[in-house]
Amino acid sequence: MIPRIFLTVILPVGIFLAACGGSSENGQDSGNDGGETLCDLTVNVCPEGKRCSKDQECVDAEPLVLETESLPDGRVNFGYNERIEASGGLPPYSWTIEQADLGLSFLTISSHGWLEGTTTEPIENAAITIGVSDDGYAGGEKVTKVFTVSFFTCVNGDREVCYTPQNGICYQGFRTCTDGQMGDCVAGSDLSSDRRQCGPDCSECDGSVADSCSEGLCTCGTSAVCTGSDRCCEGTCTDVSDSLEHCGSCQNDCTQRIAHASQATPFCANGQCDYTGDCDRGWLDCDDTRDNGCEQAVLVDTCGACEIKCTELVVHVQTSQKICLDTGSEFVCDYSGSCMPDFGDCDQNRSNGCEQHLIDAQHCSACDNDCSLAATGQLCVTPNGAEPYNHVCGCLFDSGSGTSDGCDLNNICCEYECRDAANDSEHCGVCRAECTAGNCISAACQCAVDADCPAPSSATTCYNASLCACQHAGDVDTPCPPGKFCCDGASGGSGGPAEEQDLGCCPKTCGQNSVDYPCTQ
Repeated sequence: MIPRIFLTVILPVGIFLAACGGSSENGQDSGNDGGETLCDLTVNVCPEGKRCSKDQECVDAEPLVLETESLPDGRVNFGYNERIEASGGLPPYSWTIEQADLGLSFLTISSHGWLEGTTTEPIENAAITIGVSDDGYAGGEKVTKVFTVSFFTCVNGDREVCYTPQNGICYQGFRTCTDGQMGDCVAGSDLSSDRRQCGPDCSECDGSVADSCSEGLCTCGTSAVCTGSDRCCEGTCTDVSDSLEHCGSCQNDCTQRIAHASQATPFCANGQCDYTGDCDRGWLDCDDTRDNGCEQAVLVDTCGACEIKCTELVVHVQTSQKICLDTGSEFVCDYSGSCMPDFGDCDQNRSNGCEQHLIDAQHCSACDNDCSLAATGQLCVTPNGAEPYNHVCGCLFDSGSGTSDGCDLNNICCEYECRDAANDSEHCGVCRAECTAGNCISAACQCAVDADCPAPSSATTCYNASLCACQHAGDVDTPCPPGKFCCDGASGGSGGPAEEQDLGCCPKTCGQNSVDYPCTQ
């Protein structure tokens, strides 16, 4: 006995399916019908005694076996025609010659497993490897077997059965060996009953319209060859255009082919299986092919509908956290865990994930943190570069133009925070101008001497031993407006270059102003 040979079929890279017997994704039901899952040939292998069909269902089936033990030897110049037998697996089978010694290149194998060909040269102990695959998932299961075969010249007087057509009928006859060569076929009185050699030209009967040979002619059961849309199914000519059991071809049973639509009504129209009604819960018809029913399980990228891809709709969430949630009434996109840093689920719609970037003024580090009314500033800023996800309501100071952004009109931006420069004793008039002798009044420090007036500031000269002022601010007792530097050439200020003096109330630190950033007198 030649041992049985089994071949493990490896799925293409990237195919992943849920395990047999039910599964969940991130703790959530993936939407399969009653926990039903899709089989494959690697991760989700069917239990013993079952095989994975091309519709990815575990069905009862024995192991695929190539039953033929050995091949008979053949004759030179005489057609070789031997049937290779298989059993088990999921018919129909597909046959291949996997490998053959050079001298056997004349041999071919038909879709029904007939090994055929004619050689003109003797061949001794040549090897040929035959493979058979079933109709299972991902190309099916496959087994192979190595045979040896020889082809000899005939011996004078040898007779072999042959077939020859006469008057539109195939007769069985004999051919005789003379001088090592087989002669022509001489018809006898017997009509052929061999379906491989039958009909007007003694060729193999078309299995779709005939299943036997009777008195030299192909027949379907005991009747003539089927015609039109009829096919020979179980010995009877059947119209496969509308047969529920034989739809389009024999044994194509629509009740078995329409998958995951137990409440629907299958039917056959124009040789194609179809159905009326809905898919079972947790299954979808996504392949635009009605004849196989509802082939697609509800998963993360077919969440309640074929086109709903949670991996695309659920944004700013780790891929492993994106799920299809069964609420009991519908399937919706959802996610587990938390959002990615700097993003939030502010619309409370979990089906789109974390849609909001938490870096704008209305959502600063948190969904409900609106900077529009914040005293610290109306912008969302990041004060510390070492903490890129720590945003606060604040402001920005443009040192190039000396302007503050994000603060009210009379406030200035100091270290990302808006300050009331008219009354803040730590930032009186300008940032970091600290009053040491009194309070800050109208952007000027109280003073007793000029040393009490900080430099730089908006007022650098002590006026009447009372309040700091700017000598170039118009009236001598007037400070510069908040945010302006007093550049008066006195002890608290410094003028610019002689050719571009910056005297008066200036937008930038004294000595840095120019015609592009003019001072006011």
